[in-house]
Amino acid sequence: VERACESTHVVLVVDDDDEDGDDDDDDDDDDDDDDDDDDDDGDDEVVVAEEERR
Repeated sequence: VERACESTHVVLVVDDDDEDGDDDDDDDDDDDDDDDDDDDDGDDEVVVAEEERR
């Protein structure tokens, strides 16, 4: 008996709530309001959820 396991990884990016209008998902500048910036300003929250189906 073989079991097929399928894992699905879901990454949710929650945007910060400042209303300056500059919240591009993929801009590489160091302003404090892009979703995927690498600075440590703490403005973007990344939630990773993993769901496994059997």
